[in-house]
Amino acid sequence: MSIISPPSEITSQTANERAEIIAGLRALIDMFEQVPEIPVQSILGWAVGGRDKTAVPTMEAAAKAVQQAGIAHEYSVHEHGRTLWIEVGGISFSVSHVHDAAYAAHRARRSYDQVVQVGA
Repeated sequence: MSIISPPSEITSQTANERAEIIAGLRALIDMFEQVPEIPVQSILGWAVGGRDKTAVPTMEAAAKAVQQAGIAHEYSVHEHGRTLWIEVGGISFSVSHVHDAAYAAHRARRSYDQVVQVGA
């Protein structure tokens, strides 16, 4: 089973979908406060799915908006994709995108997984 999820179009969210997700995040925070037995992490993040055509402009716009807002961040473009790191209140948050070519190469390398049998 692949660790990398297939692309999805996070870049095409409506305003209502975005508002619902943000409300869900607030509810998640409330749950963490109400149930201290649930462990929490100081590093959070998710991927901007979709193809380069839509995801790259989304990543660029996010990096530009963070910079214009004066929020400390690190934006890197590398061989396999892009990553935006933000630190707020002791929490590190990342948004990333894996480039189409890198994702295709990953899938090609993993395409034989179903037929490989170790120790058979």
